[in-house]
Amino acid sequence: ELEDLGGGELDEARLEELMKMYGAGGGGGESDDDGAAYGGFGDEPDGYVPPDDEPPVEELVVRNAQDSTPYEPPATPPSAVFLETFQSGELGERWVYSGRDKYAGRFEIGGGRKPAIAGDVGMIATEQARHYGIVAPLTDGKSGSAAPLSVAGTLVLQYELRLDAGLTCSGAYLKFPTTPLDTSKLTEFDDSVPYSVMFGPDKCGDTNKVHLIIQSRHPKTGALTEHHLRDTPTPYTYGSETHVYTAVIDVAAQTYEVRVDGEVKRAGSLLKDFEPPFQPPAEIDDASDSKPADWIDEPNMPDPTATKPEDWNEDEPAMISDPESKKPEGWLDDEPEEIVNPDAAKPDEWDEDEDGEWLAETIPNPKCEVAGCGPWSPPQIPNPAYKGKWNAPLIPNPDYKGPWAPRKVPNPAYYAVDRVQVLDVAAVAVEIWAMDYGIVFDNIYVGTDLAEAEAFANATAIVKRSAEATEAEARRKERDAAETTSSAARVSDFKERALAFAESLADGLEKLLIPVEAQLKKMGLEPYMNRAIDWSLENPLVASAIPPLVLVAFFLLLSFGTKKKRPTASTGGETVPAESRAEPTGGELEKPAEPSVAESESTSSTTTQPMPAAEGVSVARPSTAKRRAGY
Repeated sequence: ELEDLGGGELDEARLEELMKMYGAGGGGGESDDDGAAYGGFGDEPDGYVPPDDEPPVEELVVRNAQDSTPYEPPATPPSAVFLETFQSGELGERWVYSGRDKYAGRFEIGGGRKPAIAGDVGMIATEQARHYGIVAPLTDGKSGSAAPLSVAGTLVLQYELRLDAGLTCSGAYLKFPTTPLDTSKLTEFDDSVPYSVMFGPDKCGDTNKVHLIIQSRHPKTGALTEHHLRDTPTPYTYGSETHVYTAVIDVAAQTYEVRVDGEVKRAGSLLKDFEPPFQPPAEIDDASDSKPADWIDEPNMPDPTATKPEDWNEDEPAMISDPESKKPEGWLDDEPEEIVNPDAAKPDEWDEDEDGEWLAETIPNPKCEVAGCGPWSPPQIPNPAYKGKWNAPLIPNPDYKGPWAPRKVPNPAYYAVDRVQVLDVAAVAVEIWAMDYGIVFDNIYVGTDLAEAEAFANATAIVKRSAEATEAEARRKERDAAETTSSAARVSDFKERALAFAESLADGLEKLLIPVEAQLKKMGLEPYMNRAIDWSLENPLVASAIPPLVLVAFFLLLSFGTKKKRPTASTGGETVPAESRAEPTGGELEKPAEPSVAESESTSSTTTQPMPAAEGVSVARPSTAKRRAGY
């Protein structure tokens, strides 16, 4: 069935079905990490969404144009019993695919979508909705024979991971099979093969964690038990940056560490931090024990002496019709709430033989909008007489014995664990279910020295991360520059619009002020008018704000003037305006006499001469358009 799916897109319903069928392939449960699943540099909040400029790849990229560039990886650390850089360009004889039908997924060697180092390649999962199964045994460097690693001191497991299409529902962890492992039957490898450690990211549904699972083998029965790290970190699931995952298991110190990009995310005790614990319980529940029939585990019981009160009526309904409610006037009992739309018409293309009988749509009855239509019934209100079913009050149960639990018996599988032992590491394997493609594995290290593993990561993964960070910073600056340019363009556009508005306003005011200008010429105030216009053209934004303020002030003065009417005086039976009286009354100022037009012209001609002009010739003012052009 999986082979028939192909590598294309899956519809949402089918994706959900496959997730339920197969899960993520490596144990469930939510991560206990408080951090966010983020793929970029630095910390990001929960609910991180990948940026728009880095969407998941629409088409898988395996080999990049840079892949042909010569690249020489760092020298193999002396402590490494297994190191895979994939720089040979092929899986070769070292990696063996499982021959089981279940494992149809295939890997390719390439740089992927965004190789940070030209020429560096990795092992890429190339298909969606596939089980992948591939294994590489630990061998002696000289003879090539199997050479499992016996873990007596420190075990360091480290690899790089890049997600070119994110991690939505996939495992991206490694398994480290244990002995016995028949290297002649590696094509029979599957999920039933015992392993020593399983380590790495896993995400699907509620599962989103960096697994650290250690298998133990019972010394008497040989049964295997998986012990899961309880407090797991959250993996990076978005972004296309390289990340380094490192597990350090120190059998001598009985401690562990989980590191991501060199930072310790979790650390603690092997004996205390795994579930189930490595130490089996000394006693277990007796499976043959059952609760006695007369066992009373209810702490309370109904009071047998209590009786129902005589006025307690259990038949009263919880809700009753409101007795004070009345049918609204104008309520139309016989009118339907909806009627056939009188404007509806059967479409010309309607064919009753093919389309069936045509029925016009219904619309709300307009007659019902005033009061209402249809059978009327009063609203329901809580019944004040309702009491419900009567129950006797509870009292302590004299026969209560407490919660029942099966008796304990000695655990036949018990054995004392003074020190956690880690099974031998015989191989490195990828055994995952992946809904995603573009999962790039690289620089897999199995060894015994953390310092050497870190030094190797500094020369590989950290170099990649530095280049990726530089590229990310360049993209960020490019985005910021584009946003700044866009913002400046918006400001410039707004400024141009404001200036255009101010100029149009000035043109309008010029037309409106033509009569005023004529009057000012007569009064000799034209030079001041010219200066005011020049100033408004030089300061258009400020000038455009003045007319509204003047209008507001004018209407306020007008409003106050109409509220207080001026008094009138009676003279000889005639009503004379107060302004015409010879003597002012108390509280009013005498209004000065209005000067004649001739006096006004004479006064203005002798007192206001800021600009020289020929006698009898008014000062000419350039047009607004010419002034704007000069400005």
